[in-house]
Amino acid sequence: MQRKYAKRQTKSIYRHMDCVMEELIEMAAIFDPQHPDLGDALRLMAKVILQSQSMLAKWYAKVWGSVPSNWYGT
Repeated sequence: MQRKYAKRQTKSIYRHMDCVMEELIEMAAIFDPQHPDLGDALRLMAKVILQSQSMLAKWYAKVWGSVPSNWYGT
C-alpha cells in the first residue's frame, strides 16, 4: 500500500510543478510589456521547475524502474 501511495504522490508532485510552470508563464506575459526583465525572471523560474521535473522523473525511474508514460494517468 505504501508503494502505491508513494507513486501516486510522486506523480502528483510532477503535476503540481506543471501547474506552477503555467502560472509563471502567464505572469511573465503580464509583466513583459512594462517590465521585460521581470518577465524573463519568471520564465527562468519556469525553466528551473522544468529541470526539477526532469530530476524527479530520473528519481522515479531509479526507484521504480521506469517513468510513467502519462504523469496524469492513474
